[in-house]
Amino acid sequence: MIKEIKIANYKSIVDIGVNLGRFNVLIGENGCGKSNILEGIALAAAASSDRLDFEYFQNRGVRVVEPKLMVSAFSNPKDDSIRILCREENKYQSFYFLSYDSSAKPPRWYNRIDYLDEIHTLGIIKALLRNKKKVYQIIPKIAELRKEICEFERIFDKDLFAVYENTMFKTQRIEDKNLFAQTLDRIIENYEEVSKACPNLYRYVRKEFIEKPILSDYLIYAPEESMLRSFSDYRTYPLGIRGEGLFRYLKEMSQRKDAKKFFKALKDNLAILDWFEGMNIPKSQISNDYTIQIKDQYIGETIKYFDQNSTNEGFLFLLFYTTLFISEDTPKFFAIDNLETSFNPKMCREITRRLIELAKKYDKQVLITTHNPSILDGLDINNEDERLFVIRRNLDGHTQVNRVEYKSKEKEDLPLSEAWLKGYLGGLPKNF
Repeated sequence: MIKEIKIANYKSIVDIGVNLGRFNVLIGENGCGKSNILEGIALAAAASSDRLDFEYFQNRGVRVVEPKLMVSAFSNPKDDSIRILCREENKYQSFYFLSYDSSAKPPRWYNRIDYLDEIHTLGIIKALLRNKKKVYQIIPKIAELRKEICEFERIFDKDLFAVYENTMFKTQRIEDKNLFAQTLDRIIENYEEVSKACPNLYRYVRKEFIEKPILSDYLIYAPEESMLRSFSDYRTYPLGIRGEGLFRYLKEMSQRKDAKKFFKALKDNLAILDWFEGMNIPKSQISNDYTIQIKDQYIGETIKYFDQNSTNEGFLFLLFYTTLFISEDTPKFFAIDNLETSFNPKMCREITRRLIELAKKYDKQVLITTHNPSILDGLDINNEDERLFVIRRNLDGHTQVNRVEYKSKEKEDLPLSEAWLKGYLGGLPKNF
């Protein structure tokens, strides 16, 4: 899981840090910067995949604006870089330093610093030591990166390369352990300097030897009813950020070996809708037939099933979110903007509780934004996995983040929804 996110110099964010749990809820008044936090993480995800283009941003849920408007208006005019740090629970740490190059053809965003921390560096060394075949595969690439390797050599002298050559191409043993350890220590202590001097070398090594960061598949989901009802094309598999592809994916799942288990979990959670009795995926041979059959327990035999065009929007949103959480194909780390859309207040509380359980069961980590107080009543903020954050603007207009860690004794019997509406938590307008 991602344990910590730091974002600096992005839109209304000057410099913030957030320690995350598994299920994280963000509340605050309109325009306080909740979505900016979600988008800052999406920029880091794009950088981790080397896809810093506007189309990729849009497909990830980022509101694309002019580059000069993406950089914080509160910063020094000379500071034109967006900075994001992500730390995983295994201590993997990634830092992204994004700048816009208007002189490039075409103009583009690029990552000025992409360094590896101590854990990553050790991982590379271990990977090289145990995989001689991999070393031979990267030799052509090493030739392309000769200039950067020379710079790497200048920084750390020739010790590492002497050890590397002796280890990889001769005995595959570290004959001079002290020399190797000393050189490795210098790399670890100075990895930021190396990454600045050798960005392409480090980017290549990261891609070839290090497991893909958890956040690289991160998306911001904000489903829309029109998209949920349609069979629109989508650019992210299996589910588009607006709800595209849902029925296509359900049909695909119905043809898999584990279909029975998947649809049981789906139906168990849809059963919180009083009228819902069942759902079938027709075994149509027509490739583009993505309809589903829904059973209402109150409707007689005259109408046995109806399709998604006849059902209410609450069912569609619940179907989408449940699929998102239980699928092995969806990201492990994602965000949902305005979870409460189309749900009854009491339903919001129960859906929150169920999604928290699904997140634990299916190993998902999620950030939620909401304006509905009932969502908060599904949280247990004394559980470290479930966290509530109040987002606000300070007197200078900078986005700030405060975690609500527990309920005080005098308010312990007060539901979080009431605590929010009474102003005890903050996150409400103060100008009226």
